[in-house]
Amino acid sequence: VLRSARPKLQILRSLGLVSSSVLFITGLQFLPIAEASATSFVAPLFVTALSIPLLSEHVGIRRWIATLVGLIGVLIVIRPGGDFSPWSLLPMLSAFLWALYVDRATPYNGRLGGLRVFAWTTLLGGLALTLAALFVDSAKARNNRCMGSSRLSSAGASIASAMPSGRPTPETR
Repeated sequence: VLRSARPKLQILRSLGLVSSSVLFITGLQFLPIAEASATSFVAPLFVTALSIPLLSEHVGIRRWIATLVGLIGVLIVIRPGGDFSPWSLLPMLSAFLWALYVDRATPYNGRLGGLRVFAWTTLLGGLALTLAALFVDSAKARNNRCMGSSRLSSAGASIASAMPSGRPTPETR
C-alpha cells in the first residue's frame, strides 16, 4: 500500500493538506466561523488558476466567470474595504494550500490508486500532527498527566485508520 514511485510528492501533498487544516483551525480562533468558512471558499479560484500551470489544462471563459462570481461573494463577506481582519488571510492561505493538494493529487490518483494516496496522507498527516502536539502547549501538558496518553492514542487512531483491514474488496483492488 505504501510503495510509491514519487514519495517526495506524497510527502509534500500530505504536509500541504495538514498545513491547510492547521491554518484554517488557527483562523477559527480569531474569526467567526461564518467569515472563516466564506473566506475559504476562495479555494475554487486557486484550483482553477493552478490547474493551468500544474496540470496544463485549458480553462474556458465560462469557468473563469463562474469562479470570479464566487470570488465576488467571498469579497462581500470578508469586506476588504471595511472591517478587514488580517486573520482572514489564514483561511485564504489554507484554501491555497488545499488547492495545491488537489491539483497535485489529481494526475496521480488514477495511477496510484485512492487507497495509496489516502494511506500516505493519513499516515504522514497523523505523524506531523502528533510531532507538533508533543511540542505545543508543553506547559499545559505538564499540569495534565493524561495529556500525553491522549495525544499518543489519537496518533495511534490516525495511523490505524490508514491501514487497510481484512481482504481487499473490489473497490480497493
